[in-house]
Amino acid sequence: MGLHWFAFRRYAAVLSLLALLCAATYWRSLGLPLISDDYLQIELGRKYGAISQWPDLAADALYRCRATSIVLTHWTEYWFGFDPLWLNLSSLLIHFGNCSLGFWRPIGFALSVPAACIFAFLQRPHEAVIWYAALPELLVFTFTMGALVAWIFHCNTHRWHWFGFSMA
Repeated sequence: MGLHWFAFRRYAAVLSLLALLCAATYWRSLGLPLISDDYLQIELGRKYGAISQWPDLAADALYRCRATSIVLTHWTEYWFGFDPLWLNLSSLLIHFGNCSLGFWRPIGFALSVPAACIFAFLQRPHEAVIWYAALPELLVFTFTMGALVAWIFHCNTHRWHWFGFSMA
């Protein structure tokens, strides 16, 4: 029991540190107003985000490549209303999730935790975090890293469900 509790506390401490670094870097962006491209993203979420509209989204050659961000925009507005704070917060939470994908045991905590911390507060991806219409870039990173992590788990464990996750 003690070893599992220690591992849990270590993960919780690193996640808390990553959350603190993300918040310290981007907290001021939560109060920013929307810009013109954000309104287009919201309109696309209203037009294509509902499940009944997904066939129309799949038929739209221009916007089907942004389907995940359009659906996420639809549900964010559905749950929290038309409020820039919640849209900006959802981008920040995805950035935090991306940072969290960066630390894990197979790489080694001595390398992966500092790298995840640097990614959390380094302002190079700031446009994708601050500008809501750049949500697809955050999601591309999310799905790419998720597929890579699942593929590595498949290679290490030879369990086929990890292979399925990596292909999905």
